[in-house]
Amino acid sequence: MINVDSELRLSLLLKLAKRCGIAQVLNEKAAFDENTRFIYYSSTNVAITFHKSYLRRKEALPDAPSSATHVLNTVNMGIVFMAVLRLPTEAVTVREIDFLLETIRAALSRTEQKKFRLISEQKKLLDKILQTKVYSNLRQLADVCNISKIFEVIEQVRMDRLHYIPVAFSLVPVRNFCKPNYQKPIVYSPLSHELSETIEENLIFIRNSLTQFTTRLDHETTKLLVGHLSDQLNQLREQHSQLAASFTKTFSKISNSLVKIRCRKSNDAFDNMLLPIKTELQAVIAAVKSLENKGRWITQLRQQNIEYINFEESSYKKCKTVEDIQQMLLSESMNNRALCTNDNLNTNQRPRFEKLYQLLRDNYQKNTSLRLHYIDFSYSKFPLSNIVILPNEEVSDHINHTRSSKALALKKSDDHAKRSTMSPTADTTNLSETDSKPSSSLHTLQATIPEVTVHPKNTLEERTPSIVQPSEPVTILLLGESGVGKSTFINAIANYLTFDSFQEAESSEPVVLIPVSFVITVGDNFEEHIIKFGEIDYLNNEDFDHPGQSVTQHCKSYLFNLKHKHGKQLRIIDTPGLGDTRGLDQDERNMEHILQYVNNLTHINAICFLLKPNTSRLHIVLRTCFQELFAFLHPSARQNLIFCFTNARSTFYTPGDTAPILKAMLQSLSIENIVFNRANTFCFDNEAFRFLVALQNDISFDEENKREYEMSWSKSVVESAKLIKYIDEELTVYRINNSWTSIRQAQFEILYMVRPILETMRNILRNIILFEKNILNESVELHVRSLSHVTTRCLSCQCNPTLVGHFWVILTNVHDIQTRCLKCECSVEQHVQVDYIIEYQCQQPTSQIRNHYTREVLNQLLIGNISLGQFLANNGHFTKADPFLNVLTSMINEEKYICRTEPTHSFNSELLNELLILEDRYRKSFIEMKSEFTNLDLSKVYKVIDVISQYPMIQKQMKAVKQTQQKIMEQYEYDVNKI
Repeated sequence: MINVDSELRLSLLLKLAKRCGIAQVLNEKAAFDENTRFIYYSSTNVAITFHKSYLRRKEALPDAPSSATHVLNTVNMGIVFMAVLRLPTEAVTVREIDFLLETIRAALSRTEQKKFRLISEQKKLLDKILQTKVYSNLRQLADVCNISKIFEVIEQVRMDRLHYIPVAFSLVPVRNFCKPNYQKPIVYSPLSHELSETIEENLIFIRNSLTQFTTRLDHETTKLLVGHLSDQLNQLREQHSQLAASFTKTFSKISNSLVKIRCRKSNDAFDNMLLPIKTELQAVIAAVKSLENKGRWITQLRQQNIEYINFEESSYKKCKTVEDIQQMLLSESMNNRALCTNDNLNTNQRPRFEKLYQLLRDNYQKNTSLRLHYIDFSYSKFPLSNIVILPNEEVSDHINHTRSSKALALKKSDDHAKRSTMSPTADTTNLSETDSKPSSSLHTLQATIPEVTVHPKNTLEERTPSIVQPSEPVTILLLGESGVGKSTFINAIANYLTFDSFQEAESSEPVVLIPVSFVITVGDNFEEHIIKFGEIDYLNNEDFDHPGQSVTQHCKSYLFNLKHKHGKQLRIIDTPGLGDTRGLDQDERNMEHILQYVNNLTHINAICFLLKPNTSRLHIVLRTCFQELFAFLHPSARQNLIFCFTNARSTFYTPGDTAPILKAMLQSLSIENIVFNRANTFCFDNEAFRFLVALQNDISFDEENKREYEMSWSKSVVESAKLIKYIDEELTVYRINNSWTSIRQAQFEILYMVRPILETMRNILRNIILFEKNILNESVELHVRSLSHVTTRCLSCQCNPTLVGHFWVILTNVHDIQTRCLKCECSVEQHVQVDYIIEYQCQQPTSQIRNHYTREVLNQLLIGNISLGQFLANNGHFTKADPFLNVLTSMINEEKYICRTEPTHSFNSELLNELLILEDRYRKSFIEMKSEFTNLDLSKVYKVIDVISQYPMIQKQMKAVKQTQQKIMEQYEYDVNKI
């Protein structure tokens, strides 16, 4: 602290003097690092001195007050403040801010009252500062959170010196004003300058080290060791807790001893009281560094496809000998290879360690199907006397010899199988027969993703039990390019299943599940008529006003009874079209919506791709659709694939020229077991349905046209019956099993969790602030409510804050969207979908609730966020901005808005600062993980998801998300029999 007497500094450190003004910087709990900056400013333009001549006019004090030692002589009036700035991590930005801060320092140091103005570019640069905290004797500066505002306040105070308040005081001994015969000794004995500095130095070192230790242990160390060495981490946390308690006791002892020494009532040698704590703290910090080094080593192993195993935490712990470990390794997999060692052996046998480590990696280069392990015995009492690779060389040679023999036998068997299956009569395109040998990169991927066994389609287990339960509808997912006619296909199928004959359909009003709009040409003069039929969807699911854009806006299912199958229903799911003219971004949104919808289904009987015959080329997005869909679903779903062709009358009800193009596309995919043959291909002509609709619009046709439409109807009715029979009798129902894991499914789970996690973290911070301010009878609780329809919130519109206890909150203001927002004038792009509403309540906290609101829980959630965010960033399907940062930034903007609009906002100001620190920690840790190229494998991602989902408040929000999704699905399902 600048310009503060050493004795006073010591008193402030030991809390013997009240910390006010700039001394409150000592209350700062965050650790200062290389990105922390301090601005100290002091201006004392007015001094009030009480001259001795004035004092002597007063009667001399008959006696000194018992506790007084000095009398006030001079008061310096002015301005003093200290600003603590937390800069971002980007080096270029830091340099620019540092240069600007030097300019500001020079401007503040001017003695003349020349105004200093920041230009807009400078203000924008200063806005990049993550946090600004000001400590001052001026009340006006207490709530300032940006540098620009500091200038405004200082200029206002300089213009009117009546606003100046005391900055410093000058004192003289009280005995100067007592009677000459006053003999009472005034007891005050300051410490020597050297001793005072030694104590201060040790206090600051221990205080800062404990703070940094906490931050380091809860963030960097825990992040590096995620999933490993939990016992060692817990032991360090326990040591930290004991150190903190010991420091608190010693702190109190030093305070008491200092008071006694200053009064000459004690001769305690307390300057060495801190040395034991300092020594122990240094040892613990060394242990933390050692664990962090181990964490970096684990990261390096993971990057080289070597799994780290702590022997003490593994299933191998029950093994008594190295031979037992070897046997257990081979029982798990013949591909297992493990380097067994510990830290001491690595140090004492360095050449041997490097040799065996390289040998392990070389073996993997030769055979990428090996599963490599590093078994660490450092934390175990297991008597490992030497560094070894298991299985040993003799056993490995035997395994390799056995494999070579099996491989030769398999090769002969495969050659025989190929010769027997290469028949000219085969009309099936099966990609598993044409795929080349898997690359090494594929083996690497398989080493990290759990293997899934897919039984052949014709096995007994997969053919039983029956297709679906009686209560379950036969569900068909319909996919295809925009404009291919999915909606028309659904309407046509509904009519084929409703009417027994063409004549009955012709004399009745057609079943129109989805509104239709098309142009038809009739007559000798080719007159064009625009045909529209069916009520416009009140859910705004159909948009006929933009040619080339997907007409269907949302996945929607249609449910109707199957003729001649008592009690059985058919559900066809209409989906947004692929290849939308609005571009790849819209296609990506459509595909994401389709997969999210599928993720909420219970089962699918068939996945139907709808195409047109004689297509010259297939849209590239169709290829992407195949890849994304079957990366999302279990491999067994590929057997449920069928292909339907519309408008097939012109190609005599065959796929036409589209067949070879489709086969080529399927063969080019890196997906096995996709079958395209006569059995799973169906050809329709839906012109008969258009004919029926045209009749309702009073369009007349000649007899020849009627005969053609009737023939088209008859052919399509037969084909639709064939389609349903194939699905019902030949295909096994594909169940959306929650136990199946995939990268895409994990992405959806994470995206659903982003808001619940961050809303929970923000509320934890609210309650931490209340607790740290000793407000123990109040907690802010979240109550969630699911929604019944698709709802959004506008990113531009802000509603008025509501006060809940000590905090202002902004309630979710829902906006309904059709082609535009029905509530505001902002563009549709400014709106984001919300899955639930949060309501806030202030209540008396229980001990159980308080356990949920700790910094330890907050840190665990932050580490989970970083892991999940890194997973999203490192997977190719996800190219958008970081969703965690997006929501966190939105929350920060909300708190900034509250601080701007509400006059009393000190609690929200602290919450804002905490969120900014949280954002900075997330960014820093994310960059570190990115630079280290770390990435969680899929099983660990699901483990993180499961752990986070167990937190009660997140669990409640996730339940509301699922409820909303289910309600929306029900809203977008039409039961034809109830219409």
